[in-house]
Amino acid sequence: MEHDKAKRAAQRVCGEPPTKKPHTVAVRHDVVSGRKVADISDDDVAEIAHEAYTFLYSLVLMELTRKQMTNANPGVQTQLPGVARTNEMQHASSLPTPKFHTVVKPNLDTLYTYCWMDLTSEPMIISVPAIAEERFYMLQLLDMWTDTFAVIGTRTTGCDAGNYAIVAPSWSGKLPAGVQRVDSPSSTLWLVGRTQVNGQDDLDKTNEILDCMSATPLSHWGGGPFVLPYSYDSSVSRDAPVDQVSKMPADVFINKAMELMRIHAPHVLDQPMVARMARIGLDVSLDHFEFSALSQTVQQHLTEAVEEGTKNFESNAGLPPPKNGWEICIHPMGVWGTCYQRRAYFAMSALAVNCPEDAVYPYISNNSGNPDVLDGHNTYTMYFGPGQLPPARAFWSLTLYDDKGFLVENDENRYALTSRDKFKFGDHGSLELCISHTAPGSDSPNWLPAPAGSFQLQLRLYLPAPEVLTGAWAPPAVKPLA
Repeated sequence: MEHDKAKRAAQRVCGEPPTKKPHTVAVRHDVVSGRKVADISDDDVAEIAHEAYTFLYSLVLMELTRKQMTNANPGVQTQLPGVARTNEMQHASSLPTPKFHTVVKPNLDTLYTYCWMDLTSEPMIISVPAIAEERFYMLQLLDMWTDTFAVIGTRTTGCDAGNYAIVAPSWSGKLPAGVQRVDSPSSTLWLVGRTQVNGQDDLDKTNEILDCMSATPLSHWGGGPFVLPYSYDSSVSRDAPVDQVSKMPADVFINKAMELMRIHAPHVLDQPMVARMARIGLDVSLDHFEFSALSQTVQQHLTEAVEEGTKNFESNAGLPPPKNGWEICIHPMGVWGTCYQRRAYFAMSALAVNCPEDAVYPYISNNSGNPDVLDGHNTYTMYFGPGQLPPARAFWSLTLYDDKGFLVENDENRYALTSRDKFKFGDHGSLELCISHTAPGSDSPNWLPAPAGSFQLQLRLYLPAPEVLTGAWAPPAVKPLA
């Protein structure tokens, strides 16, 4: 029964027609003590409760991520990776190694930039230098619902230097000359940047570029140095935010979500979902909300939904079937509309995923429906026929990870192959890549070292061509040698 309720809820939040459910008699539930009695069946309460958890998940996860990443300790000279004060821009300066376990599937193609912004007092001005056309970069701006609302970078604003004022909805002041306005849907947002780095030898040049990127409060524009305040809180958990959310009891999760929803207004398209939630007492218009004020029936169904948690996020996310063994997600990605199940799934598994127009990440894991697990005891080939190399207008890469999503130590210190490598090409420009634990020969530029055990692969295409975005192109299969 609970599985059926969750399935119907998933279909509704993904915009699919729900399967026909058994007839139930409407029961008059007093959903909030002391408030008007609503005509709503028990099945409907359960369904809306599951929808509500899915809808609110990304908002709560973003808030816990924000709190952790802005909890910079003034007594520590070197902060944890990604941790900085609010409105402070931080750049990664080195590429990850197999010892790097902070995030799964670390990127070897770009250096990351992070900045959590609070626009309550004034706009923040993002400055970028002129960047060579052949060097891909993007600064992705996300609201608290994980929707990408703006991108500054190669594809959108081009390669010239620029200054961009990120402006809260209520702000109506005047900007300095030469500063372009970018409207934010909320006063809190997250900037996630990616700037192409062409291997270890290119780090110094890439860091010079990143040193010229900055975030400046409007009131300090054109002035000298400024000091941002610390807001360190020793009680902020250092556990992964995803794990924190999964451990939240229902009352804590729902109370936090309703508090956040009053601060970060839902999108215009969310009105049907907001209205449905209000039917069971999750009413954002209330001056004060308390989980304990809900009826026992509503509390029970919300508790069941929270306890079930993320178990069905992947199966209900509407992911397309694999092509040639590769999982490829195109739309919707990065801008979610009303597909709340997919939004929740990618918040859980790949927070701040970018829009496909900027990059697409096909992958093979040992849960991708492959008949055989990828295992380094075997030798695999990946063959691109003439004219069939990954159609990326910037560049592409193929990275290997272990089962947990981390880089694998090898004697070659080679963890990825990229379109910048000096491959040995076959007839008419064909390319065959080899993936195995042992090298296929003494001179093997086409070889990607694998561990002795199982592994997974991630292909990345930056500025993918139209045939990728339409689904007309898929990577070739990774085939074991007989």
